[in-house]
Amino acid sequence: MSFIIIIKLIFTFLSSLILIKLIMHNTTFLGLTDIQNERSLHQEVWYWYWDKFLPFTIFALAGFTNALNLIDGLDASISIVILSSFLYIGYIHKNELMIVLSSLTIASLLAFLIFNWNPAKIFMGDSGSLFLGFIISVVACISLEYIHPIAIFYLAALPIVDTLGSND
Repeated sequence: MSFIIIIKLIFTFLSSLILIKLIMHNTTFLGLTDIQNERSLHQEVWYWYWDKFLPFTIFALAGFTNALNLIDGLDASISIVILSSFLYIGYIHKNELMIVLSSLTIASLLAFLIFNWNPAKIFMGDSGSLFLGFIISVVACISLEYIHPIAIFYLAALPIVDTLGSND
């Protein structure tokens, strides 16, 4: 295994851990409020979920971030489809953070696709793919408040299945 791949994996796991800690300690990030340290039942379930499944969540966030990187050539178009689904979920539930993250990323991807059309003037590269995977992971974590975790797997199935089926 190359030294650069190990460094990428370490930073992916660290960024996933930072995201999870941000979500756990800053409930306003998810629109949950804690009034006078009294938690609602929803918040108790949320904390229980993150506390019990922390290793799996870190693995899932880092795994999806790298899965989108492995789908060479289709990262932008697949990401537009996935983010459009999360944009719709955010719009239905009036979650401004989901709407802003999804719509701004979709707009930047559409601008990228204009310059990436044949003959391509710019390329996304590893850092762009990893950033897209991480943005989708962030929006997926936020959407856990509204949809079942299995639904997130269905929304992001193509990069995951492509990674699981690759022989590299």
